[in-house]
Amino acid sequence: MPTKSKSEEVILSIVTPAFNEEKNLPLLYVRLKKSLDQLGVSWEWVVVDDHSVDGTYKTLEKLATKDKRVRGIRFTKNLGSHLALVCGFKAARGRSAVCMAADLQDPPELIGQLVSKWKEGYQIVWAVRAKREGESFGTQFFSRLYYFIVRYVVGFKQIPPAGADFLLLDRLVLNTLAKAKIRNASLFLLISSFPFKQGFINYVKQERAYGQSGWSFKKKLKLFFDSITMFSKAPIYWTLGMGMVCLAGALVFFSRDIVTQGSFYLGMFFVLAVFFMIGVGAALLRRLDETLQTETAAYVIEKRTN
Repeated sequence: MPTKSKSEEVILSIVTPAFNEEKNLPLLYVRLKKSLDQLGVSWEWVVVDDHSVDGTYKTLEKLATKDKRVRGIRFTKNLGSHLALVCGFKAARGRSAVCMAADLQDPPELIGQLVSKWKEGYQIVWAVRAKREGESFGTQFFSRLYYFIVRYVVGFKQIPPAGADFLLLDRLVLNTLAKAKIRNASLFLLISSFPFKQGFINYVKQERAYGQSGWSFKKKLKLFFDSITMFSKAPIYWTLGMGMVCLAGALVFFSRDIVTQGSFYLGMFFVLAVFFMIGVGAALLRRLDETLQTETAAYVIEKRTN
């Protein structure tokens, strides 16, 4: 049974969010262990169970009993992979941490390349998707559309056009991330905004081994909304601008000497549009305020191993 003395420093932490991944985790563990043992560094694997409904946490308990380097954490409810990663990063003990999915789409054999770039002095190392296998045209199209908007509307041009969610973070970055208030925000956009030295490697994202992704349309829509409102005031300005145009149109129609039935209804439409725009603007402001000012716990841990 692999063990680690309390005095031994952990060099590398692997952080993995998991939702209904009981079949994938044992396969990932075997490949991780082989790849990381070959690197010759002390390591740990932190897996955050995002309140799975299958045997994910039981699988983690079995792995943790066999190997003390495996640490499992379970949420009290499903919150999404980004908050699971935030929790995992805060729990990580390593001088660096690699974020990777549990579905085997990110090859563990590439971790050595990420570590090599880190040793060159890079504090954030992104594994950029040169190709995505096993994904439909629609999924890839909307992914590229999202990152196009993020790059050219929100202004994060350092994000690769095809996106990246397989990366290594230096301890300094982890400490900075731990101080950030993260609730309604895109974790990877936040990381990319940090003023640290960033490097890249290219890889082919593999097809999922087992199961289906828990990344639902609702979660994707929330990510898009959070990405726009967290890092840019443009949606608020657009909403206010459209509201002012509608208000001006309403005043024009209501100020006419002779109010025809058609212009009356059109004027009422503009008035309703103004109220709608005000409501949208208020919702955006409230969302941004919740993201920046909230003091409540973003997640609650139900139980953990090791």
